[in-house]
Amino acid sequence: RLSTQQLQQRWHQRRDGERLIMTLVAAAVLAALLVGGARAQSCKHGELCVRRVGIGVMALNVADVDLVGGSYYGDFRITLHVDRRRYASVASARNASRPGTRPTERVCNELSDADTTDVFNFTGGVDNDYGIDLVNVDRFRNVQLVKRADGRPSFLRVQGRFYFLTALSRWPLDSQHLDLVVELLDEETSSGATAVFCHMPRYSGLSSHLRYPGSRYNRVLSFEHEEQGHCGPPFVKSVPSCTNDASLTLTDPECDCDVLSDAPFPQEFDASCRCQGGSKLSSTYRFIVIAKEPVWSAVANTFLPPLFISFTNMASFLLPPEKFDSRLALCGSTLTASVLFHTTISARTPPNNVLSLADKFLLCVYAINFVSFAVTILLSVIYNGKHELRAKRTYQIARTFGPLCLPVLYLLPFLDSLTVIVIECCMLVLSAGLWWLQRYLVRRKKARRAAAAAALAISASGDAFTDARSAELVERRRAPSEPQQQHVQQRKQRTQSVATSADGHDGAASAGTGTGSG
Repeated sequence: RLSTQQLQQRWHQRRDGERLIMTLVAAAVLAALLVGGARAQSCKHGELCVRRVGIGVMALNVADVDLVGGSYYGDFRITLHVDRRRYASVASARNASRPGTRPTERVCNELSDADTTDVFNFTGGVDNDYGIDLVNVDRFRNVQLVKRADGRPSFLRVQGRFYFLTALSRWPLDSQHLDLVVELLDEETSSGATAVFCHMPRYSGLSSHLRYPGSRYNRVLSFEHEEQGHCGPPFVKSVPSCTNDASLTLTDPECDCDVLSDAPFPQEFDASCRCQGGSKLSSTYRFIVIAKEPVWSAVANTFLPPLFISFTNMASFLLPPEKFDSRLALCGSTLTASVLFHTTISARTPPNNVLSLADKFLLCVYAINFVSFAVTILLSVIYNGKHELRAKRTYQIARTFGPLCLPVLYLLPFLDSLTVIVIECCMLVLSAGLWWLQRYLVRRKKARRAAAAAALAISASGDAFTDARSAELVERRRAPSEPQQQHVQQRKQRTQSVATSADGHDGAASAGTGTGSG
């Protein structure tokens, strides 16, 4: 049995122990707060606080690409490895990785995954996507952390809809860049860069189970990656200013932002650093799935229908001027068909200030329709004005130049303007040559016809002369000649004289006979 003094002594010892434990706990909490505050601050000169994070993304599935909404469904596997070394600056951490084919690519060897937990569990749970920031993901997504048998994180499985910038200047022969943008949440809570991404090729690629619609064996798919520095607010400029003015152009060119003179960031940093002057630096990783449109399908579904519609319109140049009603009906029907087809394909793309390749092609079709209408109306006015010869010449010129020169406009969306102008000039020269050859052949044909007619007339006149000569010869053969006529006449005179003398002798003899008898 203990005395009262011993009990009091033990009670004081227990209280001192509890005080010591509380002091140690408070010290630990204070140390954690101090460490967290030091981590949230930017690196001082000579401190090793920048880490190199290797990232690999495997695309398991990409589907339901919506050009109108600019989104797609993606299923990705994200693997993160952290280098155990620490670096004093972002530049030294980037230089530790070997450069890729572009300035924005940094490739690292396979890093140790011993410190992977430090990346995944920084924020402590699924509510914050396990420490990573998916910049372009929809709010409805599924992020699952897959662990190994020993409990350590292995990779993240991310499923959801992601948003991307649509590229429509070459539609439907373009390539859509379906990207996944990844950042780290701990950099957003710090005042400086604490990590630098580098690409791990052995953990990246396209899965063999990926089923992209409209493609067999995923031959229209490829991928690339970018590792860039991104700057957050406060900014010097809230909006980057572009040096190239795209307000009057038919396309939407990339903005050549005006680089700030005092911006200390290199080329591999994006416009938020170089052009806006952001002060809060962080690392950004972009995994880009490049989806190419099938060429033959685009040609068959987008370019062939208006091409054949326009070829039908070309037939109006072959109709004569007096077929005004047929020409006008043909031009009107082709124009209506072109407008309806343009409305159909416009529903497949979002409304924007960019003229796609299909829009430019249909504008060329509209231009050909306009020329056909103008030629038809001009021929109608000339022909109805009782100028048939002028209408015939205009028709011959339009029939020669129209079908040869107007189809060159189809090349305008696919080639540069100078090349199209050169081809158009060549076609004009060819059309002029054909027109001159046509006129030469027509004149030669007319000359041949005139010569044949003259020969026929000469032959006819010769035949008539021959017939007259033959008739004359026949008449001459039938009628006696002049000596013959004189001989016949002499014979007649002799015969008459003999007959007269014979009559005289007979009369005398009869008179003598009568006298003697009397």
